[in-house]
Amino acid sequence: MEEGVYSAWEEWLNQSDYDFETAQAMFKSERMVYVVFFCHLSIEKILKSLWVKKNNSVPPKTHNLIFLVERLQILGTEYQDFLSDLNQLSIPTRYPESLRKLTKELSHDKVLQFMNNTRNTLVWLKSLI
Repeated sequence: MEEGVYSAWEEWLNQSDYDFETAQAMFKSERMVYVVFFCHLSIEKILKSLWVKKNNSVPPKTHNLIFLVERLQILGTEYQDFLSDLNQLSIPTRYPESLRKLTKELSHDKVLQFMNNTRNTLVWLKSLI
């Protein structure tokens, strides 16, 4: 394969990696709202990579992680609660009614746990590719 030319599923995977690296950079700069946003985006994109690889079709235009894993029939019970929590928490990061309130809710420790869970989930999902 030519350098810089990727199949569609590889492109989704590369973007997933890039988004998780962005989440890590946001964590270092203490931009916790964006850490959660990019953790969600990273998992969403790896799920879309799996979709393309499995179905050889364009993935659905959705941000709903649970919808994607159910359609892919890959939901591992150990990840279900985390993905559900991340799904719920990502909505206010996209459309915050109060940025000040949201930043207070996203403590360093809470966001660190989301980062660790995201990393573990990404490892699991990559094993399925």
